[in-house]
Amino acid sequence: FFFRQCCSMRWLVVAATSTLFCIIALLATPRNTHIHAQPKKALTSQVTHLKGESEAKIESHAAHRAAALPSDVRHGDESSDSPVRIKPRNYTQRYLDLPPYLTKLPAEKYSKLPSKFYIYQEASLNHSGLLSCLPDWNDRITTQYTAEVFALSHLVNHPKRVQDPAKASLFLLPVLMHISFYAGYCLGSTHKDRMNAMADTLQKSPHFRKSTGKNHILICNDWQLIRSSHFLGKPLTRVLKYFVLGTMEPRDLAWYTNPVGRNCGTNMPYVENKALSSLAKGWVTEQRPISVFFMGSMQPDMNKVRWAVKEVGALPNSEIVDVPRGCEGKECINRVKNIAQSFQKSSFCLAPRGDTPTSQRIFNSIAAGCVPIIVSDGISLPFIDLFDWSQFALFIPEAKFLAAPAQAVKDVIGNVTEPQLHQLRLNLQLVGPHLLWRQPDSVVAHNALVDLQFRCFQDKKWGLLQESE
Repeated sequence: FFFRQCCSMRWLVVAATSTLFCIIALLATPRNTHIHAQPKKALTSQVTHLKGESEAKIESHAAHRAAALPSDVRHGDESSDSPVRIKPRNYTQRYLDLPPYLTKLPAEKYSKLPSKFYIYQEASLNHSGLLSCLPDWNDRITTQYTAEVFALSHLVNHPKRVQDPAKASLFLLPVLMHISFYAGYCLGSTHKDRMNAMADTLQKSPHFRKSTGKNHILICNDWQLIRSSHFLGKPLTRVLKYFVLGTMEPRDLAWYTNPVGRNCGTNMPYVENKALSSLAKGWVTEQRPISVFFMGSMQPDMNKVRWAVKEVGALPNSEIVDVPRGCEGKECINRVKNIAQSFQKSSFCLAPRGDTPTSQRIFNSIAAGCVPIIVSDGISLPFIDLFDWSQFALFIPEAKFLAAPAQAVKDVIGNVTEPQLHQLRLNLQLVGPHLLWRQPDSVVAHNALVDLQFRCFQDKKWGLLQESE
């Protein structure tokens, strides 16, 4: 009898303890953790809750969050070796300026990242001169893959950049792999020559040999160049084995035949259309004539989702334009030239999967204040650990879209009231500097370093970096 009583008491204690832990876990769960599983429901409830918040209310959020940080964090890092410091509005303040419902990483953690970094200065790793051999690099269709150029230009004067490599925890390569490939023979060398020289220089570097590249960063958002060793050469592919990457898609996708770097990195935003960088930002409450817009290839050789997009053209006030692959005629060129105007005139912009799960049109939509409707299962959006995408984008599962494309789009936009649409546009305007390269106050490169360190350098296997560095 005594034994049975003890067992009963034991189970009661276990049950009570388990219940207590569950309650604590529920209370400690961040408020936005449910959003990714149910983006539309969470968006609707969140926007409804915030529809009365004005820009003044948003500024008060920022001031409240800033007051909770130490004064040295609020006013910038004065210990940096960089000759240029961002004053009085530093990178942490940019993040604090966002209302809490848009951000996911605690401000206290964001303010400590990234660690100090060093940019290699060897001539064989500096590709900036190659831009002279590609004078139209900023006006090409392939400009969307030139994040490397914008990132390096933004990071040169970053407050966490140091001139002494002994003080650095991270090492950044100033190479322009996309530019090198398209420049071809330039300044006395070919792309292959430059890749081999890059491998040779790194193998001789004491900083590389010390870590075998585990704390080295390569930025290249041209998926074709890093998906296999064919474009890089075997020597460089071996050297980059443990590098972390700033690229546009996850490394483990099926079409990466022999990918470089380790399976960790950050997904970088595409470079948005140049014509959209100068648009006025007074579009939060404006009326737009086009309800849903899409321009791109809708041929059967793309994928089922793209083939189904043409049915969305049945919706009132929609503009769905097919631009076949390899289109070079005058009519096609004029369509592409006018794409910026169409984005600006549209309330919602369809962003279905293409060759890859993401596409430039997501970021063109953000730049134009056109709410993106993303149709791409398993998509890995940039900086998903930093920002809550469900607060400025809508999502449709591929199966639902394929079953009835026009109805699926009609349902998702029909659930957005006019005040909610204004809130979505305001959120697009707020996150713009964090996701768009061309904005004058862009902090995309900084966010890429924060996201890389948060994702890839918190594991002792790769050498834990101190957040306070």
